[in-house]
Amino acid sequence: MTRTDKASVEFECTRLANRFCCLADLSDAAGVANLFTGEGKFERGDLQVEGRPAIEKMTASRPAGMVTRHLLTTSLVDGIGDDLAEGRHYCLVYVSGAGHNPERPIVREYHDRYRLTEEGWRIESRQVLTPFAG
Repeated sequence: MTRTDKASVEFECTRLANRFCCLADLSDAAGVANLFTGEGKFERGDLQVEGRPAIEKMTASRPAGMVTRHLLTTSLVDGIGDDLAEGRHYCLVYVSGAGHNPERPIVREYHDRYRLTEEGWRIESRQVLTPFAG
């Protein structure tokens, strides 16, 4: 992989992580699902979903009145082949409504695997960790 290719992979995969944050905040369930491969996996604690329809359903199930802002703070993406990359992203998530206090952000860590598809780079799997709350 050339330096230009490496930079392109890093840019495209980090862009997916940023788009995830923005689309989640907009409650765009179809948009979030489209960031994943057709068989994409999402895991957060006991929640595990697989495939775009399940990811869309999960995203659409947000409680009424909940508002979020995901602030992606740090990203590290490495290509591990011509069509595969891995990334780690740190994110502060502010949640308001539905019983949440927006003054205490949730610290999240995304462990992603990306795959180059006919649609471009997509998230193949995302594991969301919550190392501690702010």
